[in-house]
Amino acid sequence: MGLFSLRDNLSSLFVRPERNHFRTLDGLRAVSILWVMAFHCVFFVTYTNLDLAIALRSAPLLAWTKYGFRGVDIFFVISGFIISHILMREHEATALTNLAQASLRLDDIEAAKSLSRRSLAVAMEIGARPAALGALLVHGEALITAGDRTGLGYIGLVQSQSSIGDSRYEVDRILGRLRAVGTERIEDGLASGEHLDFDDVVQRILDRPPASDSQ
Repeated sequence: MGLFSLRDNLSSLFVRPERNHFRTLDGLRAVSILWVMAFHCVFFVTYTNLDLAIALRSAPLLAWTKYGFRGVDIFFVISGFIISHILMREHEATALTNLAQASLRLDDIEAAKSLSRRSLAVAMEIGARPAALGALLVHGEALITAGDRTGLGYIGLVQSQSSIGDSRYEVDRILGRLRAVGTERIEDGLASGEHLDFDDVVQRILDRPPASDSQ
């Protein structure tokens, strides 16, 4: 019932929209809603009186109401645009993560960290959690490769957040490589990550200036 709360909906009008929010589309939605409402109002007032319906819909000030069904078309166009935008951004985040993994394989650690940070930002902006987990995983691996053991905590965090899928497969791959080279206290480092807050870690990475990655 919260969706129909007058108080919550009115208060949301005075909250700054998210960075990825298209405010222009809000105007189009409002016009579409009013157009559809006007169409139905005129229809329900006149549906038993054909002469009145013809008179009202012919009036210069009300003629536009007979095309109210176009408001539904506008809603479909807006929905298609938003869905396409989200899919394209998610594709960008995934592509950046893959590029970061490729950079890491070439031992270009700084490039991997930079790309994973950008991928993380894109993924969080559109709410693509799988892409965000993948970017966090790459960032953790890059830290470990650079000798920073906090990367184990990041990998442990991803491990606790994903039980199946690509992220889980990548966790197992990284752990297999670390065990092969004899990295010490792997399990302790992973366990520390299970108690981290996902959003807090992401914000910490995004707030960190790129220059600090070269530590």
